[in-house]
This record gives sequence, C-alpha cells and structure tokens, in this order.
Amino acid sequence: MVARDISLDTGRAALLLSQYESPSDETKLDLRLKEILGHFVSIETVSIDDPVIDKYADRQRIDYTRRRYSQDCGPGGYGEFIHGRDGEVLDRLVNKLLSNPLSKSAVVNAPNTWAANVGKPPCLTAVDFKIREDELLMSAMYRSQNVFTKQPGNILALRNLQETIADRVEVPAGRINLFAASAHIYEPDWETAAEILAANT
Repeated sequence: MVARDISLDTGRAALLLSQYESPSDETKLDLRLKEILGHFVSIETVSIDDPVIDKYADRQRIDYTRRRYSQDCGPGGYGEFIHGRDGEVLDRLVNKLLSNPLSKSAVVNAPNTWAANVGKPPCLTAVDFKIREDELLMSAMYRSQNVFTKQPGNILALRNLQETIADRVEVPAGRINLFAASAHIYEPDWETAAEILAANT
C-alpha cells in the first residue's frame, strides 16, 4: 500500500475516527482526542506535490514541521538530536553505513527527557536506517503523533532526512516505515477529518 498522508488515507483515518475517545491528554488542556494505539504505516513514496497534500494540508504547518527536523532548527527542534550541534550525529551514522552497509545499529535515539518538551520525551523517539537490497530504508518511531494536523509535515521532513543520508551513502531512498504508539486526532479536527473522509469515499 502506498500511503501519502495517514490522516487522509480512508481506511486508516476511518479507523482512527471510530476509536474510543480518551477523556484528555495532559499536553492539550483537556481537549478530547480519538486515539489508536500501535499504528503502523509503510510509505513507498511521498512528495510536496502530492495532490492530497496540495488540496488538504496546511502549507505553513508543513514548512514549520520540516524546519524542526533540520540542522538549523533552532531551540526545541528535532534537529538538535538528529543532527547534533555540528552535524556530528548524522556524520557518525553515515560513516557507520559506509563502513558496514549491513549495519543494524545506524539509529538516532531521542533523549528520554527534553527541555523543549517540558521535560518529557520528544514525540519522535527514534529514527533507524538500514541499507537493504541497495536501498536506504528508514523506520521512524513516535511515542505520540497528531496524525491529522502534523502528518504531512512529518512525512515530508522524514523523506528529506532519508534522501540526505541516501545521497551521502550513494544508494536510493526506499520505503519509510512509521510507527506511532499513540496516533490521535484532537476534538477540534474531528468534524473536518470526517468531512474529508466523506468527500473521498
């Protein structure tokens, strides 16, 4: 299955919308949410020019999210631990893959406590890279993910990161496997998500 935007993939989003409602999430000041636990999607290809992203996604939020993954993300961005202060984390990862293309340990782990997230772990907890069958595969693990408003930017940012590393190790970028321990949609987005689903089924 080719997934472009989890929030707009009809079957998966319908499943998210039909799940139980959690009474609150401590980070959202009593906003209710709909949640599914252990959500997995495998993404074959994604592009900023994708017609679904073009029609429904918020471009400003995409730009903001993509910046959070970059080396010049500023304080509080994922780039702080993905790249390191001077790019040394990514350099070590690339060198590991170049010296051992079959490595199983080319992974970036997020800190368990993070000042930018009020001392809690970041939502993105690990990004793993493997070269298999002459492609760079990426697996990303989120402890928590708002799959309606943030998913397009997250997926596009992950693809940018994957392509950056793929260029440096000189293999094409392959599939992205994405796992969210808590995939959720907050109450203010329920109606819009349901309308989008109804218009695309």
